[in-house]
Amino acid sequence: MPKRPISSTSSSSSSSSSSSSDDSEDEGQKIVNMKSVQEDDNNNQTSNKEKTNNNKRRKLNDEISDNNNSTMNINDTTEPVITTTTTTIINNTNNNKPNNNEDTATSKEAKETIIPGSEEHQKSTWINLQSKLHSLLSKLTPKTLVEILPQVFALNLIRSRGLFVTKMLFILSGTKGHDTDATAKVFASLTSVINTKLPQIGELLVKRVLFEFRRNFKNHKIRNAITRLKLLSHLINQQICHEILALQIANFLISKKSIKGSIDCLDVLLCRTGRILEETSSKATNKIFDQVRIMLQEGTVDRYSQQKIEKLLKTRKKGFYWHKTIDEGLDLVEKNDRVTHTMQLNDKIDIEETLNKYQFDDNFLKNEESWNNIRKSILGITDEDSNNGSSDDDDSSSDSDDGSTGDDEGSDSDDDDDDDLPPAMNLNDAGPSKTTDLTGADLVDLRRKIYLVIMSSLDYEECAHKLLMLRIPKANQIEICTMLLECCSQERTYVKMYGLLGCRFCSVDALYQTNFKICFVQQYNTCHHLDTNKLRNTAKFFAHLICHDALPWDTMSCITLTEKMTTSSGRIFIKILFQEMVTFLGIVQVQKILNDPILIKKLPGLFPTEDPDHIRFAINFFTVIQLGALTIGLREALRVAPKKILKQVQEKLRDSDGEDMDSDSSSSSSSSSSSSSSSNSSSSSSSSSSSSSSSSSSDSSDSSDDDNDDDNRRKEVDIGLQKSVDNDNKKEGGGESEPTKEEQQ
Repeated sequence: MPKRPISSTSSSSSSSSSSSSDDSEDEGQKIVNMKSVQEDDNNNQTSNKEKTNNNKRRKLNDEISDNNNSTMNINDTTEPVITTTTTTIINNTNNNKPNNNEDTATSKEAKETIIPGSEEHQKSTWINLQSKLHSLLSKLTPKTLVEILPQVFALNLIRSRGLFVTKMLFILSGTKGHDTDATAKVFASLTSVINTKLPQIGELLVKRVLFEFRRNFKNHKIRNAITRLKLLSHLINQQICHEILALQIANFLISKKSIKGSIDCLDVLLCRTGRILEETSSKATNKIFDQVRIMLQEGTVDRYSQQKIEKLLKTRKKGFYWHKTIDEGLDLVEKNDRVTHTMQLNDKIDIEETLNKYQFDDNFLKNEESWNNIRKSILGITDEDSNNGSSDDDDSSSDSDDGSTGDDEGSDSDDDDDDDLPPAMNLNDAGPSKTTDLTGADLVDLRRKIYLVIMSSLDYEECAHKLLMLRIPKANQIEICTMLLECCSQERTYVKMYGLLGCRFCSVDALYQTNFKICFVQQYNTCHHLDTNKLRNTAKFFAHLICHDALPWDTMSCITLTEKMTTSSGRIFIKILFQEMVTFLGIVQVQKILNDPILIKKLPGLFPTEDPDHIRFAINFFTVIQLGALTIGLREALRVAPKKILKQVQEKLRDSDGEDMDSDSSSSSSSSSSSSSSSNSSSSSSSSSSSSSSSSSSDSSDSSDDDNDDDNRRKEVDIGLQKSVDNDNKKEGGGESEPTKEEQQ
């Protein structure tokens, strides 16, 4: 057949097909290249794996050969056979288990590189504190409390006080029911012991518990609020927190009675703190229970809340029998050593959240040394005890290394040491050494407590009850009197509460009466150091006590009202004292009391009756202060004073004359005895008798002359004294005015 000519269409199609075929060839070549690259990568990876496996096999073969050299012969050149299972085991062990030798080496190097005081060291100690605090607080029970206390003090509580509080609250939130109450009691007892030595920890705990109670109650988390309220009530029972906070919370819950759970919180609070509130502030607690009773009577709460209120009132009738303030075995702190923190419900609270986190301390080592010193002072550990303890540990370790023979020798040596001691000395009888504080810190702390009680009391009855509950020893009871005077003098005006409080203490115990007498003498002797305001308040305070018979009137016996024995401030003190007494009792009653003859004898300095100058000064003083009615007795004494002086002079002269007469009678008796003896010796001679009679007549004439001279002297003295009396009367009539009718009334 003839060939057909190729058309243009065929050529074009052929050209297009050729071009498409070229493109497909290029794409296929690219794919082949990519596959070859991937295969090369896979081959490289497999080769690397094979190399690593071969290296591991070689190492294992070397180790096996080294271990088997002891059992294999020298001529034995057989190589160990390694199967596939051994290789897989080797690979797994190499991948999963690290080399122990490398780990120990790295740990040793890390320990050697840690520098004390560095950040790594501080972090490790912080973590150690966290774990130890959690373990100790979780083990805490009433039985183990005394054992765990020294272990807690062994930790740095100043650095970890934030951790201590957070761990305590965390453990408490994990308890339920009665366990919550029991753990709260134990935590409160532990905190009371720590609070005596480190008050900042107790204050931080009170702040955080109050803050969390407010936050949970606001967010209506009643269960968490009740747990915090239980701990807070036991802190109040331990007197870590002041009872004013409990009263404020009770009033707050009563005002929020419409909120669900407020009555439950009120029941928890009042059941646990009811006893201490009635002991310390009975009036405030009575008002709170009256409000609770009104809620029950008016029916302003739901049925469930009414049942809670009824149970609360029944427990109060029974005297809170099932809720003791402090259980047995948990009262570890004496009342004089307790530190109480005053917090208000609406105060701004700083809970110090930064204490919960780790912080780098530049002075870490110094702070640790200071804490060690504080811990030793708290636990009563001295440097000698610590050195002895370390030496004892070394000895015990050496004895344990020596074995049983060393133990026998140690026991023999202990027996020898006991034999060397004197018979009166026993090691078991050696008690702890007593330390005496000469800085007066205890006295300052006592005054601070008395001041806080006085300032926080609503009335004098509550204040007296709180001060008596402090149970201050008799040697320090005078501090109550001095603090009352200090608080009274610091007021702007006189407050009657202080006078009523002093009267209550004087009626309770006679010792307070003697203490107030001592304070009166001290205040009068040092009144020139006081301001006019303080002087006025103290004078009114003592006038209140004297007028209400809390102090006797002879308390003023220390006052001598003369120009030399008084100062300007002392005269102001006496003026305010008597004016206040007149305002209390009236001028007539004061005059009756002061006219008592027994009292006049006890107050010779205040109302003088002997020296006319002193009498005139006292009269002028009382008339100037507008109390001239009290000077009637003094004016009569001034009129009678010259006559008394005259009588005293006459009595002195009579005494002297009596002595002269006694001497004359003795001389006459001696002369009569001599004349009788002479008459007995010479009775026959008449000349001698006549001479004796003449001598006796001459003696009698001489004695009569002497008597006449004495009488003349007496008359002259009487005339001189009478003139002096007349002159005094003239001066008195011209210088002093007679009392008016109003003053006499």
